[in-house]
Amino acid sequence: MMHDFLQWLPSFAEVMDRRYYSPDWLAGQVWSGRARFWCSENAALVAEIKIYPTGARDVHFLVAAGDLNELIETLRPQVEAWGSSMGCVAALVESRPGWVKALAPNGYRLHQAAVRKEL
Repeated sequence: MMHDFLQWLPSFAEVMDRRYYSPDWLAGQVWSGRARFWCSENAALVAEIKIYPTGARDVHFLVAAGDLNELIETLRPQVEAWGSSMGCVAALVESRPGWVKALAPNGYRLHQAAVRKEL
């Protein structure tokens, strides 16, 4: 599985915002077990468990690459099942706006908006 992760790492690096996250950081999250890697033939993603101050948990999709259909139809259900088994109350995707439309048929809704100003 780690061999597969290393094959996908360059694809993850292409879509990561390097101002905030590095491929080395992502690899460290996976190696340490703080995040988990899933892959199919043409897609891959990494997710973690996000724990809030109340103890509530979300399964948080960190990065995804590859075939959109495989991400949504094959890998998403696996990650959601894992999150549910880990006591998560929701699944969370914080990414580009296109994911709102892509995931809507699977029950995902816009929850909050981030407002950012570059300094």
